Amino acid sequence: MTFPSMFSYVVKQWQRYLSLPLMAFSFAILLSIACNSIHSNTEANHQAQQEAQQEAQQEAEKSTSTEVQSELLVVTDNEQTSQKLEQYLTDNAFNGAALIFENDQITLNKGFGLANRAKGYDNNADTVFRLGSVTKQITATAIMLLHQQGKLNIVDTIDQYIPSYPNGDRITITHLLQHTAGIKNYTSFANFGTIMRDYYTAERLIGIFKDLPLEFNPGSEMRYSNSGYALLGYLIEQVSGLPYAEFVQQEIFTPLGMTNSGYGTNQIGDDAIAQGYGQTGNQSITIDMSVPFSAGALVSTVNDMHLWMLSFNQQILLSAESQDIMFSPALNNYGFGWDIREQDGILLNQHGGAINGFSSFVVRYPTKNKHVILLSNEEGVNLYKLIQGLAAL
Repeated sequence: MTFPSMFSYVVKQWQRYLSLPLMAFSFAILLSIACNSIHSNTEANHQAQQEAQQEAQQEAEKSTSTEVQSELLVVTDNEQTSQKLEQYLTDNAFNGAALIFENDQITLNKGFGLANRAKGYDNNADTVFRLGSVTKQITATAIMLLHQQGKLNIVDTIDQYIPSYPNGDRITITHLLQHTAGIKNYTSFANFGTIMRDYYTAERLIGIFKDLPLEFNPGSEMRYSNSGYALLGYLIEQVSGLPYAEFVQQEIFTPLGMTNSGYGTNQIGDDAIAQGYGQTGNQSITIDMSVPFSAGALVSTVNDMHLWMLSFNQQILLSAESQDIMFSPALNNYGFGWDIREQDGILLNQHGGAINGFSSFVVRYPTKNKHVILLSNEEGVNLYKLIQGLAAL
């Protein structure tokens, strides 16, 4: 019997058998019993709620603890990998900055040694280094952007854009990109030590080599030539109507957020731009940065070059079709500004750079979603050997 029905029954019995005083007394007793019953039920419910909340909290803590432990295991693995990579570069006296990206995460991003030995500035991931010939892949991308925009075609002969160039009706843009044009390399000239100290406009620079006979029939051989890439820079200016430096800034560096990259200046060695050093440890011999031009004058950081590498994975600048063309190996396994090879069955896109006081090397492993960037403010460093060692770890 429920409390309301029981209460109604008792009241009726009072009315039949009990006097009013006794009824009042009994009513007080029943009311007390009812209150105690309600209070007991409330306490039981409250206790049950507390127990349920405690169980839920314990489960949440257990889940959070599992997640944190899992996260800590990942961090520990990354730290161990980073320590191994860092120790290898330290043991090999690497001076510069390094960034390694693999499996969608950065496993190493660090500066080594000094950016300026006299001032005691350390190298770090935002230190600016001269890229040397790593510039060529950026120049090649600028050409491919103009190709995508329909402003030129890479199979065109260069006389269509530079009418006065000797043998321009025999040399294609592709020949220039793949070092198969036969144009003599101006940085190999006997008087280059004199040339590199002077300022050159693009036209004057091209004038150094344009009237010399070709070394071979275009397309028949591959011979590395900075002259061909200097000519590509001039071609970019003629087609776009912009100075080369402005074009790469507007079309490449700014869209990718490469805020510490650009055309190098003659002034180096402050707290942002590394001082270059020769193999003897002294400051490097001066070169006017107008001379390497679109073959080697750009500067960057490992953080910016990381964005550059990711742009290929994400097809930010170049379409898949354009990248297929760029990364197709021709003579001597050279594509457009990239050396294309396989090593142990793994595809590599790579290129090195060397310029007064600086060395650079970048490599993509496109099938592994991995890349390695080494920039050094010492010249003559065998960075390719260091990258091979890093890959073996």
